[in-house]
Amino acid sequence: MSDTFALLLPAIFGAVIHSLWVGAGAAVCYVTVGAWIRSAQAKYVLAFVALLVTPVTFVTTLVSALGAAPLPVGSASHTNTTSLSLVTCVAVAWILGASFASVRLTFGWLWFRQRIVAKATLPPLQLARLFAKTKWSLGTSSRVMLRLSDVVSGPMATGVLRPVVLIPVSMTTGMDPALVRTAFVHELSHLRRLDHIAVVAQAWTEALMFFHPAVWWLSREVHRTREYRCDEDAIAVLQDKVSYARALMTLEQLRVSATTPTLMMNGGDLMDRISRLLGVATPKPRTAYRGTAAVAVISLMISLVSQSYGNMERQTDPADSQAHAELSIEWLPPAITQWRDDIEAAAQRHEVPADFLALMVFAESGGNDTAQSRLGARGLLQVMPKTGEAIAAHRGIAEFTVDRLFEPATNLDFGAWYLSQQLTRFATHGEQALPLALSAYNAGPGAVAAHINEGQPLPDETVRYRDAVMAMWRDRAEDNSTTLEKRLQSIRSQIRALVTPTPGRVTSGFGKSNQAAKHHNGVDIATAQGEPVMSALDGTVLATGSDKKRGNYVVLRHGSGVETHYFHLATVAVAVEQAVSAGQQLGSVGASGAATKPHLHFEIREYGEPVAPELYGFKVDANTDMQ
Repeated sequence: MSDTFALLLPAIFGAVIHSLWVGAGAAVCYVTVGAWIRSAQAKYVLAFVALLVTPVTFVTTLVSALGAAPLPVGSASHTNTTSLSLVTCVAVAWILGASFASVRLTFGWLWFRQRIVAKATLPPLQLARLFAKTKWSLGTSSRVMLRLSDVVSGPMATGVLRPVVLIPVSMTTGMDPALVRTAFVHELSHLRRLDHIAVVAQAWTEALMFFHPAVWWLSREVHRTREYRCDEDAIAVLQDKVSYARALMTLEQLRVSATTPTLMMNGGDLMDRISRLLGVATPKPRTAYRGTAAVAVISLMISLVSQSYGNMERQTDPADSQAHAELSIEWLPPAITQWRDDIEAAAQRHEVPADFLALMVFAESGGNDTAQSRLGARGLLQVMPKTGEAIAAHRGIAEFTVDRLFEPATNLDFGAWYLSQQLTRFATHGEQALPLALSAYNAGPGAVAAHINEGQPLPDETVRYRDAVMAMWRDRAEDNSTTLEKRLQSIRSQIRALVTPTPGRVTSGFGKSNQAAKHHNGVDIATAQGEPVMSALDGTVLATGSDKKRGNYVVLRHGSGVETHYFHLATVAVAVEQAVSAGQQLGSVGASGAATKPHLHFEIREYGEPVAPELYGFKVDANTDMQ
């Protein structure tokens, strides 16, 4: 199965399920509101709108599901084949059914145009004049043509761009002109009301929603109320109900039992129309009541089934059983916990596990809200610009720009929303829902569906990403994470040479403090005022500034969550976002801030957590001279 079908089938399944209860609701609304309406025009409009609600909802739901583009960042091979088969079977059944109905409709229209309309002949002059006079009196477009056919069984209007009124040849000989004019008035009333266009929309609705009983019923109601409305229009012109009713009966006798082509207005239930015109109360046959009741029962059953399916998804959604509104992982580093409020707000809003969302932040950006990948993914959860735009459009977020993806709250909100979509998509896979959703977040749902259905391998990057996050997820209840520690050890091992930031004497080491109540987060190197301060590693200037505690300071970012901090400088010689090399001068030693003598306070931090510089090869003891 290709990526396209892997995305398309679940989207179609969701649209079908959604349209079931929408169509049932539209039918119920029509019955409820229509009972209070007496105007044939108003009732027709209501029926037509109720009919179109379902296909419009179906298409918008399908487009919305496909419009949420996958985010560019592992998957397990275990799948729920029963649920997968249900989705596939329903989607494939709709594709086949809609395709058959569409082809049948298209070929039926072509056949009718070629075999009937194209072979129709011009009417006699007298009949053409009567038709032109009737058109003029009704204000109908002059483009409407009259043609004779030896195939049709009664008057009918058809065509969209070139409307045609077809009448059988039998109406040209020995028929009362008043009766012929009545037929013209009725058919031209259809065209004047643009029914020839509405009928096309109705036909395609029936093809698209071929599976929906409520749509079938509403379509019949549209046919019925359309004829009621045209009957009223014709009587307003002819000013004689009884004569019009007799004309209907006479014209009906011309018809045969053949089915009226789909793209033409049919005559509806003749006796029902005549009884309505004459004000004769005729009881509806039992079959009519049974049909209406059947539609109501089927619609109700469909609504309950679709609702039950939605409940099943929610009950198996890991976001329901595992989500917590608060972060509970004790070993999360400060680079992640600094965004606690935004993470918890996004997790609660979209019903995803807050701890899981935090681990994704750790894996995606290390807590760096300004992170940007080489492909353009931005922010804490590395949302691609196109994905952000698609999410904003789907959720109706106005005035969205891709630069907002650098805003922590916006980025987390978008990422959590997208994660929740994937959790719902794979909810029926039980314990595998989280790793599958995580894989879809990174590689896209199409790649995951192809992996499930065809065994196609996931990208190596996605597998590494999934395995790392899921390993930390398993450590979430522990005091420490062995996965995180292994990652940090790997980062430290890659540091080959740490440049001594300034020559001098270490007067205070990491963890030691002259005040027992405080922890010393780095080392103090005493040296002369003005001595150069150099970058310990290659990196980029993250921040510079001055405050009462740190004095003049420089913070460098070295990748993989590693930062170095330099405090109490006399001068600063670099600027924010400037790339620096190991050994490059950053400034000079001073005694600014909370310092009594010239010295450099030097720190190394891993994801915001201060660590002993010795872990990076800084091997000196306190009170030892450094060269």
